[in-house]
Amino acid sequence: MPTNKSTPYIFLSEEIAAILQEKSYQLALKGGPQETGNQKLAEDIATELFELFNDNDKKLINDYISGKITHLVFDGFLNTDIDGNPIKLPQENQFPTLEELEADIEVLKLASQEQIILALLNETTFAFDSENEGKIVRVVANFRGGGTQKLANEAPDGSSHSGKAVVPHTEDPYYSSTKVEQGHSPSPSSLILTARWNPLSETTKLAPIERVLSQLSKEEIVALAGKNFNFRAAKTASEGKSVGGTHVSILDLNDKGRLAANYNLERFSVDPAASEFIKDTYAKFSQLAAEIKFDEINLQPNRTLVINNPLNFHCRDTVKDNRRVLVRVFGYRKNVDYLPINQDPLIVKG
Repeated sequence: MPTNKSTPYIFLSEEIAAILQEKSYQLALKGGPQETGNQKLAEDIATELFELFNDNDKKLINDYISGKITHLVFDGFLNTDIDGNPIKLPQENQFPTLEELEADIEVLKLASQEQIILALLNETTFAFDSENEGKIVRVVANFRGGGTQKLANEAPDGSSHSGKAVVPHTEDPYYSSTKVEQGHSPSPSSLILTARWNPLSETTKLAPIERVLSQLSKEEIVALAGKNFNFRAAKTASEGKSVGGTHVSILDLNDKGRLAANYNLERFSVDPAASEFIKDTYAKFSQLAAEIKFDEINLQPNRTLVINNPLNFHCRDTVKDNRRVLVRVFGYRKNVDYLPINQDPLIVKG
């Protein structure tokens, strides 16, 4: 049940949950979101499913599409595996490798389910060439160390493949959230997350950027919209091609006239040549982002969170149980401008 009154929930009917289970496994058995042709199949499934939602849920779906709500939880997916058995936790000493999880039919099923949900929200599943080795499905778990439970070979980095706490941020690239900028595609429109396992109910935290912006003056917002900021490369392993950037803005206006953010509490800095007012504004903004009140979502195999990336900060605490595994997929809205490398599946220049 929802624990945050500000978080909108859609509770799936038994009919919708059963259809999603069946169709998601069909897509997973074909190879999941990385497979050519599955995007079109997911869109066809989503079109049929939409008519089965009640009027209130249809409104929530349309409100997310229009940007009236910044995040949305879908609850009530079937909590069983491909054989119809209850989901079982792995033993701590028999935890699968990243490679095994990426090929796991249950991970592919969750990712396919997410692809259908993104299609329901009028978004196309995609990946950046510069992140996650160009793979659409990202398995988020502590493979490298940094969590409460120590690994045999601790080598934590700053990626979601470690167990370290993650600071408030939006997803990169950080050049723009609305358009191609400096030869880079914009940041994701949405990210969607579901837990393969989450035995301790460790939450994902998020907060609409409006909670910070409402505490700033118009002059401070204008300062954050100027190209007065830099960001460093991500401190990740060699799976990506992360680079830093200079002279970028933190705030943009999106196509609906709303302020949208590109930001990472650890990676951003103010340009040394900026005015004292801009430096003071950046310090205030960063402090507010660090101290903001976050909603907490307990992701499970039967509960999925969709986040409008430029309109939310999200983060997490240090991972306590290394069996906490999330499945993440990115989505682009249909009118987003990007630099395509491959059309099906969609891979773009990051």
